[in-house]
Amino acid sequence: MAVDYSSGAVHATNVLHFLCHETGGLGASDVSNMVQDLGTAWVNDIWKGVSSDGWTTTQFTAVYAKIEGQPGVKRVRLADATLGSQAHSADYANTAWLINWETSDPRRGGKPRSYLPGVYQTSEADAADISTGVVSAVNTGIGTFLTHLAGLTKGQLVCDNLVEYSTVNGKAYRNAGATFPILSGVCSGIIATQRRRVDRLRA
Repeated sequence: MAVDYSSGAVHATNVLHFLCHETGGLGASDVSNMVQDLGTAWVNDIWKGVSSDGWTTTQFTAVYAKIEGQPGVKRVRLADATLGSQAHSADYANTAWLINWETSDPRRGGKPRSYLPGVYQTSEADAADISTGVVSAVNTGIGTFLTHLAGLTKGQLVCDNLVEYSTVNGKAYRNAGATFPILSGVCSGIIATQRRRVDRLRA
């Protein structure tokens, strides 16, 4: 799933991978309802409370397949318009909150990260560091989000985990992607910068 954001002419995207299973034949709206709930949980649990109201979400997009590479792929695009809740001026466009995820991936490179847009100027303790209150709020939101999605059910579709999704191992492409459950996440206390990656997932 991709969560897209905008602030004027600036755009950002978070790409998230979820492992789900079906308990029966999927209803027509099961996937779209799941995408809506997962996207809303991500935005409300983690992002909204710590982000400038100069930023807004724009849409959730997702690609769902029961078996990788097989027919029957379902594509979902849902509009969203949630404003950040902090009435403060947004910081530079390339600044972000950095979440470092912990997974069961034993590989050296198995350290997924998420860069959250919406940093506001008064959230900074100094030129490099985020205030401890904001770090704590992001960490609380991460815990709420992971609890929220565990076992989330929509019709015949059940969410198992937020996962790291890997298509490469040892500089070679895998025959099929591997997933590693994300166990927890921690917000870095240092302001992160990242060139925005857009159009990473199309529906």
